[in-house]
Amino acid sequence: VKLDGQTSVKVKVDATQIKGSYDDLETVYVTGKAGFSNLGNETVTITGTGPTANSATKVDSILKATTGIVTAEVTAASASDLVANLKNANAKDALKLTVTGATAKASDLNALDGKTSENITVNATNVTGNIADLTKLYVTNAANFAALGGETVTITGTVTAAQANLIANKTTDVVTATIAAGTAKALNDALTDSTLPVGGNALKLTVTGTTANAADLNGLDSKTTVAVDAAAIKNIEGSAAAVKAAYDANALETISGLGNETVDLSKATDANVSLVKAINDFTTGVINVSSVATNASVPGTFKLTDLGDLAGITGLYN
Repeated sequence: VKLDGQTSVKVKVDATQIKGSYDDLETVYVTGKAGFSNLGNETVTITGTGPTANSATKVDSILKATTGIVTAEVTAASASDLVANLKNANAKDALKLTVTGATAKASDLNALDGKTSENITVNATNVTGNIADLTKLYVTNAANFAALGGETVTITGTVTAAQANLIANKTTDVVTATIAAGTAKALNDALTDSTLPVGGNALKLTVTGTTANAADLNGLDSKTTVAVDAAAIKNIEGSAAAVKAAYDANALETISGLGNETVDLSKATDANVSLVKAINDFTTGVINVSSVATNASVPGTFKLTDLGDLAGITGLYN
């Protein structure tokens, strides 16, 4: 810059690297570029960090002026703003990027990954996107990002339980998604989030198939804050305690659609008077039970009428 002010002819620049503040570099590459020749392919380092870091717009004006690698710290901003204003950056540039804001799109974060060779710090509290973009962000290119793993994630569209689980395992906060319908067992087996937040994720689950094991229904209930749609179920099997727990959840509206299915307790070893009575009160369907024990707290005999409406119970005399 000083040389340009000391001569009336253009200053030829053969240097392969130029370093300076944005103001000085702007003079060389933008406002005073007519005073220099042979510029445009050198590497450039823009000084300034933290409070004195330069905006994406300023950095981009230098990026546009050279084909060489640009090194700079960019003022923290939302992912969308950084993408919009760093039009001329590429994966070879060494830009220190910090993403702020309440929500960041996974597609924007992936786009930023293609604009720097440095790891990107993500301080957004929510990340949203389709499963392809989220998988690229959290799995394929996860090593290119820092501070990911504690934000809420919203998956758009309908995804499989396995796809949602892959993302859920990458963050300790709530994942919101609509899951493709499946049997209770298939869904419960696939949703094994090892970082399950308190209360579960916000997964919209729809159970298919005519028969479900109560343990699987209860497992699904514990994994989501959204009521599990079990309206397709025509028969529930499992232990008496697990079946009652499923009906309790239905009463609390964390499971929906139960109340008219048959119940198979033929293999249950814990069917006692109170459990069978409670289940009988919950469903209008027939209960198949091979034997009923007295309540542990009230040993001895009991009346069959203690089980409730006997028309809804079968199997005791088989």
